[in-house]
Amino acid sequence: MIGDVGGVLPGWNRNDSMNNKVDFIDIEDALRRVDSSAEASESHGILCGMLCSAGRAELKVWIEQVMGENELDMSDVLARESLEQLGQLYEDTVGQLNDPEMGFQLLLPEDKENLRYNVQALSEWCEGFLLGFSMGAPHAEDSLPDEVRELLTDFVEITKVETGEESEDEQDLESFVEVIEYVRMGVLLIQELLHPLRGPSTLQ
Repeated sequence: MIGDVGGVLPGWNRNDSMNNKVDFIDIEDALRRVDSSAEASESHGILCGMLCSAGRAELKVWIEQVMGENELDMSDVLARESLEQLGQLYEDTVGQLNDPEMGFQLLLPEDKENLRYNVQALSEWCEGFLLGFSMGAPHAEDSLPDEVRELLTDFVEITKVETGEESEDEQDLESFVEVIEYVRMGVLLIQELLHPLRGPSTLQ
């Protein structure tokens, strides 16, 4: 069973959240309001890694990881709003990873023209994923399918990528979009290999 958001946020309504999708800016603002040092992309990567590793993730555990040492005052309206947005991201992500139409998307900045900013965000997302994956169900490296081990190795390499100011031409932007798609499909493949959905595979 996926952890219940309502158990962490009393009064939180899952049906209402389905009509209020959150984006990168929403999560970035939510984290800043509660003084979290985590970045939006990193936070989403952590959640995805936890879900892909264990097939489930407790909302409380994820939020505690994102918040670090910070203690939240639940009587604070801004803190509560921030947690509700994180709860919405949690629900969105669980739904996307289990979507047979492969609607899963990485949480990255919407401004695709700022290559340096986006490369940094993707690097942070992959760092988060690797951390979250290690937090999930324990996997002996040699017990993982070869495809999963190869993808995790590639994600490590992506965390090391940097770009200079001179590397922002159209070809670089196109290559970056291809890397995003590679990571996106890689996450879906990991999810399917470790926790297959019922019915025919969508990634054959």
